[in-house]
Amino acid sequence: MRVLIFTFLWLILASCEKDELPVNPNEQGNLITVQLELGSNYNSQVFYSLKNNKIVSQNKKEAWDLGFEASSEGWHIKMNSGRGGAIAQTDETSFDKPIEIDNLDWRYDASSGNLDSTAIGDYRNSDNVFIFNRGYDSQGNNTGYLKLKIDYKSNGRYKLSYCLLSETTPTQLVILKNSEVNFVCFSYKSKSLVSIEPPKESWDLFFGQYTHVFTNPFQA
Repeated sequence: MRVLIFTFLWLILASCEKDELPVNPNEQGNLITVQLELGSNYNSQVFYSLKNNKIVSQNKKEAWDLGFEASSEGWHIKMNSGRGGAIAQTDETSFDKPIEIDNLDWRYDASSGNLDSTAIGDYRNSDNVFIFNRGYDSQGNNTGYLKLKIDYKSNGRYKLSYCLLSETTPTQLVILKNSEVNFVCFSYKSKSLVSIEPPKESWDLFFGQYTHVFTNPFQA
């Protein structure tokens, strides 16, 4: 009797199922294959448009150090992840005191690009000095360390204070937002803002080297 009841219930449920509706397949269109050259040691960064099937702009990965979020409400700061740099927050609030870098807690931007997982984090309520390891050039040479502080202004600007690790007098730079791009970029080499990212509506994909730090599986 129990088997017959189960069978009867199964027949009722099966009769309630709607027939599947056929779906017309989308047209595949023409397959486009593109090969992009990033150069030896992945030394180039490329912004690419799928709509126009072309490179919108490209630059050497050594051309910039930090990117400042440029939207009206944005405040995140990212590193040029292709250079393998890192950032550590110190306990110091002044540029005057020497800082030992050996035992700092070095952090890296998430390789996913998630802005909630940047190395510098939420700095807005901090007066601490950060140490910025600028990473490496295309030949594998370390490009040095900076001391820096960022003062975020809600009126659409940042104030960046920075100097070399051995210096005590910072240079200050006001960074204005630009709603046409996602990030406004700063280069220590030129000690100024540099034009890196094209207008955000003009490109779809970014190609370049990035840094991912693996957890040591043998570490306790």
